[in-house]
Amino acid sequence: MIGFGRYNLLVRIGQGGMGVVWLGRQKALGRFCAVKLLDPEFAKKPGTDKRFLREARAAASLSHPNLVSVFDGDEFDGQHFIAMEYVEGFGVGDILQMRGPAPVPLALRWLQQAAVALDYVHSRGLIHRDVKPQNMLINADGRLKLMDLGLAKDMFDTEHSLTITGMVVGSPNYISPEQIRDPKTVDFRTDLYSLGISFYQMLTAKAPFERTSAAAVCAAHLQDPMPSVGLADAELTAELDHFIARLTEKNREARYQSAAEVLAGILPWLERRPIDNASRAYLAAAPFHERAVGQLLKAEGIEPEQVDANLTPVPRGELTSLLNGTGSDTTVVTDDTAPMPKRRPWLWLVGGILLGAALVGGTVFAMFKVVVAPLVAQMKARAKPAPPSPGDVAVWLQQRRVFAEQLFAETRHCPESEWLAKKKQLLDKIRDNLQQQWRIQDPAVLDRIVANNANLLEEVRAMTTAEFQRAKPRLLDRWLLQGRKPGERPKAAPPP
Repeated sequence: MIGFGRYNLLVRIGQGGMGVVWLGRQKALGRFCAVKLLDPEFAKKPGTDKRFLREARAAASLSHPNLVSVFDGDEFDGQHFIAMEYVEGFGVGDILQMRGPAPVPLALRWLQQAAVALDYVHSRGLIHRDVKPQNMLINADGRLKLMDLGLAKDMFDTEHSLTITGMVVGSPNYISPEQIRDPKTVDFRTDLYSLGISFYQMLTAKAPFERTSAAAVCAAHLQDPMPSVGLADAELTAELDHFIARLTEKNREARYQSAAEVLAGILPWLERRPIDNASRAYLAAAPFHERAVGQLLKAEGIEPEQVDANLTPVPRGELTSLLNGTGSDTTVVTDDTAPMPKRRPWLWLVGGILLGAALVGGTVFAMFKVVVAPLVAQMKARAKPAPPSPGDVAVWLQQRRVFAEQLFAETRHCPESEWLAKKKQLLDKIRDNLQQQWRIQDPAVLDRIVANNANLLEEVRAMTTAEFQRAKPRLLDRWLLQGRKPGERPKAAPPP
């Protein structure tokens, strides 16, 4: 056991790409958690520690049943860490190693839950960038929780990009072609590619491109076609092969365009293939009891009453090597405080004077913060409104994209005999949207944009289904870019 600031680290439970993971106990709240420690070698790289904590903040802003919750990230005695929810289960990769290929109904539900989690992550403007079976935790009830946003990229944070020029991030077996070519240009669809590779592995218990080196694996992602899942049911194999091939298209424009589309694509299978006895037996045979907190403590010889014990301190600076397994074999290590020597009486007088000065200074500072600072902030806000937050921009983009997709759908499904009347209704709807949502009031600007949209709707109507599917991303971009100067970023509308 290791005392670690606000936590007691109890059992070392895993090793990841960026560091080790411990089962811990948060002292103040008395809850068990997983504490991920940044590898000291990573911490030596310039800016890594700041990125590590920024990733913790990004993950902590998310809350979803299919995501592992992150609730703390900090640094103690030179060691950076993230504290997160502990799941009493195994990664999908571990289960596949123990039990072999998953039954199709179970694999489909794992895929469904992972897609739901990604849909939520993407809606918050984040890309995971390391989707793989090892980052999908499963408990005994079959609940999947996606974890480890350690490589997450904020689509709206251009100032603090987590990608280093010339550095490919992600796991080679699951990395998308665009992430290999230029990691700085990836978008949400890179996660969908990795999801497709993971689904293939769920069904076969092996990665589709098993090669002798990481470079050869990356070359296969760029060039080689996806192999077949090769199930006993030939008809089902053909259906799944077609689905996975589209999910893992080399050209992301031909890929599924959102996690919501993936969910819609697997819905018929979910309805036809409920969880069966084979799926239940497959899960029941995995030793989930070994991951229970009580079992881990028992295996380590830790009594329940010891988990909140005060631990004996050790010299400062030795903590990092002990935590990461490079120091001496020690079971009781440092706490955040050590016994203090007795102070001479005159030190108490000096301490009292300093405390009084601190109280006076604190009172003045509090008055400034409570009274003066808000007034200054209000004056600045009136002079220059605050820029929209990434969340505002994400909502802005999503609202307008949904509106445009509704317009395109109504345009394409309208009978020819009703088109002229329908077109007038759609243009009136566009004008109202521009006035109410986009805050455009200039009549000349409104007329110009409405006229451009009339041409856009005619283009959409004239296309075949295949042409429309290929052109849809470009058409949506035209809708989102209208009314802005070249190069101008999307802006959130001011409040009504």
